[in-house]
Amino acid sequence: MNISNHIPQLNYHTMKHFGLEATGNFDSPKAQQVRKELEYNINQGKITLLCGRYESGKTMLVRQLMQNLQNKVNFVKVQTYDDKKIPMGAILREIVEELGSDGVRRDIAARSKQANRLLGRKMVNEGKPNCVIVDNTPDRIDLDTMNTLKLLMEDDYMGRSPVCSFIILCWPEFLDRIKDRKDITHRCHTIKLDANHGWFTYKDRIQYMKDVFGDIITPGARERIAKLYHLPGDINNYVVKKMEKAQKADYPKLDDKVVEPSLRERYEKLKDQFHDEVSLSIIGDIADIGKST
Repeated sequence: MNISNHIPQLNYHTMKHFGLEATGNFDSPKAQQVRKELEYNINQGKITLLCGRYESGKTMLVRQLMQNLQNKVNFVKVQTYDDKKIPMGAILREIVEELGSDGVRRDIAARSKQANRLLGRKMVNEGKPNCVIVDNTPDRIDLDTMNTLKLLMEDDYMGRSPVCSFIILCWPEFLDRIKDRKDITHRCHTIKLDANHGWFTYKDRIQYMKDVFGDIITPGARERIAKLYHLPGDINNYVVKKMEKAQKADYPKLDDKVVEPSLRERYEKLKDQFHDEVSLSIIGDIADIGKST
């Protein structure tokens, strides 16, 4: 099962201009593989670091995972908006507030037992594993917190352990911070969402635009955008701006008028027209013309 790709910055009037009732769904073999890996880690009670740059699709991937496994896993989502480092106490507080009706204990040791009891009770009563998703961390999570998460996870409840698994959404900078901390890296499983690991390839980017935005982007424009932008969020931001520009000009599609060909593309086209007699220096002339218009 998949879910709609929600693009908050896309307004109703722009959608209506292009005849879109909603943006479409996107999935890929690589995304399916990552979700299966995450599901396995949940069932094994592991700590998973889901690592990718801002706008790389981490949140979208986790949202899909939660939708797909909603009948198999109890998900607890923890989000912190403090600009400072994220201590263990903040994560425990979010877990308790999400699961319990009692007040949060002030003492950290008591709060940890409180979180363990709530997680354990939910696991036993519903017969499903718990997964705590720690979002909005970038690289702010306190390193000592990582070791404490392991202790919370493995602390048994009525003889059952682990009481939960963790998925932590982070940036590459966080991996740089922990690379020399073997006590942390040995306890975590890392999944990297980047080009070096097959994430959001050129082919995926073209298919993404086709699935999400439909035929409002011409094939040539899709290829052009896919070369310029490599992350889902960056593509969304660019396409929305171009849609708004096309709307103002009353264009029905994003084509060469809206997503302009690069200088290299213009050069190759002129070469074809003039039978390879055009010098590469014409690129400079085209650039000057573009600046003066």
